Amino acid sequence: MADALVSPILDLLIKIGAQQVQEEVNLVVGVKNQVDKLKSNLIDIQYVLEDAERKQVKDKAVRVWLDKLKDVCYDMDDVLDEWSTAILTWEMDEENTRSLKKMRCSFMRSPCFGCNQVVRRRDIALKIKAVSEKLDEIAKEKAMYGFQLYKATDHELPRLSRTSLVDDSSVCGRDDEKKSVVSMLLAESSQEAQDVDWMAITMEKHQWRLQLEGFVI
Repeated sequence: MADALVSPILDLLIKIGAQQVQEEVNLVVGVKNQVDKLKSNLIDIQYVLEDAERKQVKDKAVRVWLDKLKDVCYDMDDVLDEWSTAILTWEMDEENTRSLKKMRCSFMRSPCFGCNQVVRRRDIALKIKAVSEKLDEIAKEKAMYGFQLYKATDHELPRLSRTSLVDDSSVCGRDDEKKSVVSMLLAESSQEAQDVDWMAITMEKHQWRLQLEGFVI
């Protein structure tokens, strides 16, 4: 299913964006708007995926639309993986620089290192922009197919009553079983009452016997 691709991509996109904010890493400059658009389009597409999966069985155009979506998701996964790796590399480089400074070693980065970083950032930014434009086109095309929005309420099971009370008028059948259970309970209650009476009589006899033998109770 396409949702198996869209959901992880959306989660990864949110995670990487949060990681940049948390680490204060502005690795890829100028792509915030593209990332926000990616998130928005992915969420909108998620709402219609269930209906699209059903319609693709009979509608070839919908099947083609889903294939395009899958291709873009694969491209996006590659870009996000590259972006995540770049963030990790940047963090490791910064940590190494701080360690060298603590050791008071004279260390200067090679000019080529800075150039490579700039080129890599620009490359990632261009790839994100390209993927965002493709997804934006796919998101606009979904209006052509009249997909129905997924509504969670349509798939929720009826809520069960939380009360412990039972309406007798709503209970049908099994009268014989009910009478049998009532009879058993009454019989048990009667037996318990007899046992209590027997214990009381026994205690009275015991007390009377002790009194006859000269014991004070």
